[in-house]
Amino acid sequence: MLYPVNDENETLPPDESAVTRRDGPGLIDILVLYALALLYTNTMGSPFSALPPFWGMSLFTVGIGLMPVVYAAVRGFPLSASFPLGKTAPGQRTGALLMTLGLVFLALAATGLLILLMPSGMSGFEETAIALTGLNDWAAVLAVGVLPALCEEILFRGFILSGLGRITGKWRAIAFSAALFGILHQDPARIPITAGVGLALGYVAWETRSIALSAAMHCLYNLSLFFMSRLAGAAQGLSETPGIALDAAGSVSAPWGLGLLSALMPLAPFVAFGALLVRAGAKRVRARRDPKAVPRL
Repeated sequence: MLYPVNDENETLPPDESAVTRRDGPGLIDILVLYALALLYTNTMGSPFSALPPFWGMSLFTVGIGLMPVVYAAVRGFPLSASFPLGKTAPGQRTGALLMTLGLVFLALAATGLLILLMPSGMSGFEETAIALTGLNDWAAVLAVGVLPALCEEILFRGFILSGLGRITGKWRAIAFSAALFGILHQDPARIPITAGVGLALGYVAWETRSIALSAAMHCLYNLSLFFMSRLAGAAQGLSETPGIALDAAGSVSAPWGLGLLSALMPLAPFVAFGALLVRAGAKRVRARRDPKAVPRL
């Protein structure tokens, strides 16, 4: 079984099979794989950046998703235990959509606030970011949305969260995995934003016992920011949209150009509306969970 279902603050009770076999990653496995992911993101960015932007970022991102799959296979962990794909209810999917929309509003507000407080704080980020300008729509969907969402969910809400779910309680597991998610993206100013998104994705993965819905949310979140920025660039008469960037871990960050627009707007309504959407969506995700229907893994 992926996560504890009797009480959200309890870990899985030991069973006899645990004495003779490992049914999923433990803390050492999580730390080792995370160290490998940090090493990969810090050393492989330059070789991949020599390729055309689409191929360089796509292949780089695939590597992030392959690492936990290969590690689990080498260690002999059942893939279904490390990367759960349980069924989700229609109400949960509606809740996830509401949460995603709320996260977009909160990300825009947070980006605008960062620009107001740290107008020069983006220079370090842009030095290491890989700009993806001029992509056609289908290439953007794949490189900006689908691949980062799948690969990062396999690592964080799959391998890491499922492993932590066997060690600690619900919120500690979600919070720790979200913190690791934020740190891997390696832009200090954006770690809180990315970690906040990770909290929401981890919550959905925990409640649904699946990474499918969190991956869909991740994809929609990335694409929303990307295409909103493209529209903002068109409104400003730009032929290309500067500032569309994927960070070291392959995820879209809220673009600075769009952040400047949001910084000119009142931030409070963005925050309030975003928080309401996230809260309403989270309630639907949890209300639709049927503990008796939790898949055995």
